[in-house]
Amino acid sequence: MKKLFSMVVMFLFVFTLSSCIDETEDPIVTDPNDDLPSDETPIEEEYSINITIEIGDEVTGFHLVEGYEGTLFDVVNTHFDLTYSESEYGVFIISLEDLNPKNGSYIAISENGEMAMSGIDQLTLEDGDTFTFDIVWYDTVLQEIDEMITLFLNHHIEKYINESFIDVNVLSALNLLGLEEEYIDDLDIANMAMFDENTLETTADYFKAVTMLSMLGYDVDALLNDYANTASVGPYGETAYGLLVLQQSPELYAELIDTFEQDLMNNTPVSLGLDAGGISLVALADSDFENRQSLIDEYVFWIEENQLDTGGVKTRDMVYGETTYPGTENAASMAQVIIGLLANGIDPSGDALSVSGVSLISRLLDFKTEDGAFDYLLDDDFDVDLMFSTPQAFLAIVMYQEYKALGTSVHPYHID
Repeated sequence: MKKLFSMVVMFLFVFTLSSCIDETEDPIVTDPNDDLPSDETPIEEEYSINITIEIGDEVTGFHLVEGYEGTLFDVVNTHFDLTYSESEYGVFIISLEDLNPKNGSYIAISENGEMAMSGIDQLTLEDGDTFTFDIVWYDTVLQEIDEMITLFLNHHIEKYINESFIDVNVLSALNLLGLEEEYIDDLDIANMAMFDENTLETTADYFKAVTMLSMLGYDVDALLNDYANTASVGPYGETAYGLLVLQQSPELYAELIDTFEQDLMNNTPVSLGLDAGGISLVALADSDFENRQSLIDEYVFWIEENQLDTGGVKTRDMVYGETTYPGTENAASMAQVIIGLLANGIDPSGDALSVSGVSLISRLLDFKTEDGAFDYLLDDDFDVDLMFSTPQAFLAIVMYQEYKALGTSVHPYHID
């Protein structure tokens, strides 16, 4: 907070800043004569407007000279760290001290315990007024997501970012949040076994290694060339993961793209189902396939047509021999669908992807736990799924938060 040493001159009303106070102490008024040269006549002023400003937990008392005609904006802008914008509708508060509202929330002003009916630049000051500034959420889904992100970082991050293991989805989410360096600075990335090309066996292994090392600024040319020697298409997302690897190298992409494009034309995202179809949408987001948009549109239409009354989606039944395993409405699969949609700028909370007011994104949040993780099924005997649902859902909600803030597509694995 900036300290005020105001000069009071004839016919000019000014105010002075008191020290921060609590509810049990009287405010200390700064004497306006403190800064006067010794040979000037002391100025007499009457302080008759006493106000209190509360910002979060910080309470500050002010004594203003009688007749002060400034607004609440004048006091706050002079004495606090305020960021704002102006328009024909007045002053809009962007941030104030430690109050930094995120998308879906704003800084609200209360006047004497009631919501203020005017903007900060229209609020006049009367003796005894108390003005309170707090963050208020108008989007409860974004509020829930913000709380979940904080809970995950407080309770689970070490499970996914540590000396022996890094999860690609969690690292990608941290990258979107701008927090990756905070959690990986002390790790010996170059010597981690999961990035050793001699340990990489599957396309998914190469995808994870290439994506994360690129995100962290490492050279991945050797890994790309090694992958090119065994690059292949296949089910369960292999084609999509391979395509995401190839997108890191324009040369390899041009050389192998025809094979991958043909496979996705034969094994479309719809035919692959929720999980492999979702990651295929991510791969298609940066592709230049001739039929790219039609493949995406077909998948989105399929999701819309098969969305459950709960707002979620269910995997297909699986048949092994003579046994049929019913499909499930699970958090991991829903998260993968949401990731694919957001990579292409499709809102998982829009009307087209909502049933009776419940969207894909709000249904996913039904699977959350109290400490920031996610459950796989709501009707099984397990309380949490830390292996699949939690890291995928964490990435999905971070992408959604970013999408709502930017209003455009959010790719989970882009390298800046």
